[in-house]
Amino acid sequence: RIEYTMDSANKITLTPSLSFQDNEATSLIAASNVVGDNVTLSKTNTSSRNTNLGYDFNNNLLFQHKFKKNGRTLSSGINTQLSERINPGKYNSQSIYNDTVSGGLDQIYGLYSYTKKASLNLAYTEPLNKFSQVQVNYNPSYTLSKSDKSTKDYDTTRSDFTNFNSALSNKYDNEYMTQRAGLGYRYQKNKLNLSLGLDAQQSQLSGQQSFPVSSSISYPFQNLLPNAQLNYRSSKSRNLRIYYRSNTNIPGISQLQSVTDISNPLLVKTGNAQLKQTFENNLNIRYGGYNVEKAKNLMLFINGSSTSSYISNATYILKADTILQGTLIRKGSQLSKPVNLNGYYSGRAFFVYGFPIRKLKSNLSLSGGFNYGRTPAIINDLLNYSGSYSGNGGLSLSSNISESLDFTLLYNGSYTAVKNTVQTSS
Repeated sequence: RIEYTMDSANKITLTPSLSFQDNEATSLIAASNVVGDNVTLSKTNTSSRNTNLGYDFNNNLLFQHKFKKNGRTLSSGINTQLSERINPGKYNSQSIYNDTVSGGLDQIYGLYSYTKKASLNLAYTEPLNKFSQVQVNYNPSYTLSKSDKSTKDYDTTRSDFTNFNSALSNKYDNEYMTQRAGLGYRYQKNKLNLSLGLDAQQSQLSGQQSFPVSSSISYPFQNLLPNAQLNYRSSKSRNLRIYYRSNTNIPGISQLQSVTDISNPLLVKTGNAQLKQTFENNLNIRYGGYNVEKAKNLMLFINGSSTSSYISNATYILKADTILQGTLIRKGSQLSKPVNLNGYYSGRAFFVYGFPIRKLKSNLSLSGGFNYGRTPAIINDLLNYSGSYSGNGGLSLSSNISESLDFTLLYNGSYTAVKNTVQTSS
């Protein structure tokens, strides 16, 4: 981070970052699809190896200006991001379907991808009085992503990977442009700090596939994005924070690509060019308090979120041999693709309470938490909601009897349950 203070009213801050990746992963899979009374639909032995080479570069240039009037400011930030990946890999598999039909794969592939993003953030603040101010902000951005995958099959006559597999190769470009502007209000007096805001966002998601077949998508979106924050410090030792934010996210380029992934022949994956953006709501509540005289402390954390058009998966068990994008998928295999579904929720609550036990010259700390998640998915054309529940609790008793004698007793327990609204069988 580099900071340059031009004078008392102007400041420039440059924050660059750069990271590299170089790793290799190998997996061995021995799997089978079994239904009913141990009826085997298919089984496979698969080995795969892939390498990840890449880098991520991020740079933020911020200019800040203070006017003579107290509270009147202007800031301008330019952010640029660049990431690039090279992912060569290989997979080999031998599969049996319905105990009669066998199949094998011996392939190599090369995947090249990059993402470029540039954004501008302009913000102007104007004081209304001694305790409050308004802020006007404008934030346009542009993101370009590219993915190019090439797959080759092994040629036994040449003892080399020379047969180009067009059905498992793909070229896809993705663009995402946003125009976002908003108005905010902030009030600060004594123990209370409150801010409210509302942004309007116009965005456009465009995709262009040039191989193996040409196709394109273009989706416009309009959103209102509210936000709020409250910070109340009732005393030096007690503080309450409430934070709410809404935002949107777009699908990744690998989710949009209509290319088949058969690295596990029993669980075949493909993309979905019809995916839309998601809309998310997040609420966080934090409370912390400490009593100096009684040596007691309490921390409470609550988080909740919901997502509309959540990107989940639709999974199907194929009842017949199927041609998917030029690739034969055998009966008994599972086919999975991403889809937009409503009804995703998650919540978490956690607390820690500590106090002394003077007769034992010890401190006791109690903790507990609860987590809940509700995830929608499609299983064989049926909408399923998977609800996960988990609770945990613990205690810690630590002594301070003397300089020569101390002890600590710990206990932690947890419970987890998962419930699905659809139980599938065939």
